Amino acid sequence: MGIMKTVACVLPMVAMPVGETSERMRRYGVGKFIPVDRYDQWKLATEEILDQGLPQALDREMARDAYDWPQVARRFIEVYDHLCRQYIGPRVGLHG
Repeated sequence: MGIMKTVACVLPMVAMPVGETSERMRRYGVGKFIPVDRYDQWKLATEEILDQGLPQALDREMARDAYDWPQVARRFIEVYDHLCRQYIGPRVGLHG
């Protein structure tokens, strides 16, 4: 949720490289990563940002496509429908 709020405000992200958000950050070359379980790197990353400037933020339209609640809900429904069809049958699910 914090990443979604950061993106909505068009602020740069500092995050650990896990999950869908990190994949999106890499794809668009935005934000800054800190290795998992390397909390000592937070200090170094903060100093680097203060010395070199903020990392690039994700474009607002790209963020809206990824994190707007109707989009998120649509993707959950698609996954639900797919799983229902796969495990229960072709005429099951929200759109079956």
